[in-house]
Amino acid sequence: QPEGEPHTNIHTTHRTTRKQKTEAHLVGGSVYQPCSNENVNVGGQAVTLLTQNETAWLDDANQSDNLARASRAGSSMVVEGTTAGGIKVVENFSLSGATAAAKAINDECK
Repeated sequence: QPEGEPHTNIHTTHRTTRKQKTEAHLVGGSVYQPCSNENVNVGGQAVTLLTQNETAWLDDANQSDNLARASRAGSSMVVEGTTAGGIKVVENFSLSGATAAAKAINDECK
């Protein structure tokens, strides 16, 4: 992304009241193409996310643990999608610190 341009944020949430861990979703820097897919690849493991406005959720919620595990083991993540304006966006993320962050979340949210 060019400097000053909006970028995607990746969130992993623990919902302790629902006894749910590692719910993953993306919040994009722009609105996604309606009813489109975002593709995420971590270390060769690909998952699909469904979009709504600027948010994308896993197509298969059962993939959350797999995505979290791959993120802790991998070194980079590639996110591909299309904006509402039809612009294809590919973003690369370093996963440096993902394991430490996951441990901190797990320790705090039991």
